[in-house]
Amino acid sequence: MARVLSEAEEERGLLAKLRAAEGRCAWLEAERARLESIVGGSRDAIWSWDLSGTVVRWNKAAEKLLGYASEQIVGQSLLILVSPHRHQAARAVIESIAKGAWFEQHETVRVRKDGSLVEVELTVSPIADAEGRIVGGSTVCREITERKQIEASLARRMAELTTLFQFTERLQGADSLHAVCSAALDAISAALGCWRASVLLFDGSGTMRFVAWRGLSDAYRKAVDGHSPWTAGATAVAPIPVSDIDRTAEPDWLKETIRAEGIRALAFIPLVADGRLIGKFMTYYPGAHVFSENEMSLANTIARQLALAVVHQSAADELRQSEARFRLMSEQAPVMIWMSDAENRCLHLNRMLRDFWGVEEADFAAFDWRTTMHPDDAERIGRTMMAAVKARAPVTVKGRYLKADGGYRVLQTSAQPRLSVKGEFLGLIGVNVDITEREEAEAERELLIAELNHRVKNTLSVVQSIAQQTFRDTVTMLEARRAFEGRLMALSIAHNLLTQLSWEHASLEQIVRVILNVTEDSSGRIRVSGPTVLLPPKDALALTMALHELCTNAMKYGALSNAEGRVDVEWNRAEGPRLTLAWRESGGPIVSPPRRKGFGSRLLERSLASDLDGKVRLDFEPSGLVCRIDAPLATARGDHL
Repeated sequence: MARVLSEAEEERGLLAKLRAAEGRCAWLEAERARLESIVGGSRDAIWSWDLSGTVVRWNKAAEKLLGYASEQIVGQSLLILVSPHRHQAARAVIESIAKGAWFEQHETVRVRKDGSLVEVELTVSPIADAEGRIVGGSTVCREITERKQIEASLARRMAELTTLFQFTERLQGADSLHAVCSAALDAISAALGCWRASVLLFDGSGTMRFVAWRGLSDAYRKAVDGHSPWTAGATAVAPIPVSDIDRTAEPDWLKETIRAEGIRALAFIPLVADGRLIGKFMTYYPGAHVFSENEMSLANTIARQLALAVVHQSAADELRQSEARFRLMSEQAPVMIWMSDAENRCLHLNRMLRDFWGVEEADFAAFDWRTTMHPDDAERIGRTMMAAVKARAPVTVKGRYLKADGGYRVLQTSAQPRLSVKGEFLGLIGVNVDITEREEAEAERELLIAELNHRVKNTLSVVQSIAQQTFRDTVTMLEARRAFEGRLMALSIAHNLLTQLSWEHASLEQIVRVILNVTEDSSGRIRVSGPTVLLPPKDALALTMALHELCTNAMKYGALSNAEGRVDVEWNRAEGPRLTLAWRESGGPIVSPPRRKGFGSRLLERSLASDLDGKVRLDFEPSGLVCRIDAPLATARGDHL
């Protein structure tokens, strides 16, 4: 009986455990459904993926944002959402997530199903199983296109405000009409987006005359000199924007003159001081242009400042008000703005820069921005800034600065001197722009530009030398032109051969064969032999020009000028290592040394020997010209093949 009771108790225990397990499963299923509901109903696009980067879940918000239905993308690689040039970076993120890394608020671009790009902010985190092993990742994605547009709009507005602020500062220090107008033209171009502009003032006779301009021809200025929609001293004048000159009632001659200058739209902005018209400034555009209210507002602001400066009226109150407005606006600007005194001490940091450095406005007096510089950049930045302060000159410098969160960011600083009305130096005003991400791309671009610049300069030097030597030695212009074209063709051949191998090297045999094929010889009169030799660009160019001169000479005067002559070109490697090359002509007209040396001889005996750091010998044997070249191979000089 005791045994029966024991088995019954054991059975009840097992049933209790089974019910508990079933309850746990039901709870887990409900929890899973709740999480699925949260993910599915989220306004953020959410998807998850395994360690291979294959999508395994995809919510409705992701479908709406990126255009893929769940059944279309589940099972596909994450890389279809990434631009090809970002694939390597995306794979690196997947690998980092597999190791437990997190990526928060990462701004990037994703590719929609229709191929369009969308700016997004991503948070990427790992997914672990019950045992804590990472089995995949989760991505929360939010579109930031509108935010980016707002930021761009604010940046444009800040650029306008900065331009106006700098314009005001320059007017304070201007000591001549030329300086005033130069500052005005810079401000007009920057603020209103036109590369052509002018300032006109009434002269003593009441005629509107050009006093400063950018991008206008003498003929145009002469044709429209004196033309104005207003008379001197007029009141109640307003700007006149002309969106399309063809749609105006102006005289045909005037419209034709404006069109001939490449101008389609223009604006007349009056300069008024003390209620009296003193002149105007003009903006010009190559195409039809609708002038916005903001543009007109900017134009009027510039006009007011310019008019006051031109008549040397006191503008102290207006400048102080302008400074206050600009300070208020800069405080909310999405760029970092600062101001220093004549000793380079901090006077002002706007909100964005205070947040960057974690500085309170009350702590300016004690704050030393130099302590935030990276140790490797501090000496260079400090020297550059102090030189600008000493010279009272504009300065642009970039370097790494420590942010309040402990990380370094690359900032580009552009600053202008601040001068008082009397010309006294007050300090600097500057803008810091975070260019951390741009630096890497610019470094590669600058490397390519430097390489291109180097090659272009070298090529132009060679062409200049060829031209000087050719036109100095030849008798007739026809002869000079043919010789010059032939030498340029030889240079082109060498460039083509080097370009095929990315300017790393060129085959000596290929150079010889290409140059000698110019003779269109097919009778076996030219024999070429030698081992494989790869020449660096400089040596390849030099030998190409030399072989062209030898070939041209042979065709005009030597072995290839008749039907029986022959040319043998042979080269070898010697100890050193060294290159030995021999050009031998035979069977041609009897050879005698020339009475004077032309470009070809000088090219071979001087230039070629110098370029190759070797020796070149010309023997004018009766049986035919022999040219011997002995030079170290590139590796012996420390170059690259």
